[in-house]
Amino acid sequence: MGRTSKAEQTFKDRYPFANVRATGGRVARYTVLAVFAGDYLCAEGLTRALAFAKAVEYDDAGIIQPDPLEERSEVH
Repeated sequence: MGRTSKAEQTFKDRYPFANVRATGGRVARYTVLAVFAGDYLCAEGLTRALAFAKAVEYDDAGIIQPDPLEERSEVH
């Protein structure tokens, strides 16, 4: 895995249980990734960095309101 983006670090500072999951969707050669805060879907993107950037953008705009302490309930 590469370096952590600033957006990913920012989001994980706000939501310590943030995680990324593949949605199963594909666009061209990319697998669509979804950012969750626990089990709360926050944003999707074609790369990890883009997904976290959208999540931070949505959080800053008040579009999403996840619980900072929500943990992921299912782990694969």
